[in-house]
Amino acid sequence: MSLTIGRKWQSYTKNKAQSRLSMRKLICFQVAGESYALPIEQVQYILGEFRNYGSLHSNRSLIRFNNEDITLVDLSTLFVNIISDLRDRHYSIVCTLSQGERLGLPVCELPTVLEVSTDKFSDLPQLYRQGLPPAVDKLIHMSEGVEVFYLSLERLVSSI
Repeated sequence: MSLTIGRKWQSYTKNKAQSRLSMRKLICFQVAGESYALPIEQVQYILGEFRNYGSLHSNRSLIRFNNEDITLVDLSTLFVNIISDLRDRHYSIVCTLSQGERLGLPVCELPTVLEVSTDKFSDLPQLYRQGLPPAVDKLIHMSEGVEVFYLSLERLVSSI
């Protein structure tokens, strides 16, 4: 009988431990074949079809939405140093920064929503981190063997 109680107790404590794991909702998208994610709390909306104007050599331009000018930053030039044509980007992830300003990130495909436990997040090795833009904050190990780079928008803005 104690074996049965032991198994029930193990099952009960395992379920309790799993329910205590913190979950994070993320917006996941691809840039130049790599997967990136942002906290969903910072995403204001996702625009389909947008027209940018005022392109700068610093990979920034503007889009207009709801009577607001929004800075658009092309992540592909920051992370992989590829000159890309924004006309190939059909969506823009519009995020709100801590100061209230909005930032748009153009992507080719519609982003997805993921719910990931915080135990899947890990720090990047220091030697690897030295070659990255400061915007890449963590690495997320998905159960399917897919790795996703977690971005900090505040660090992104300070690095451009």
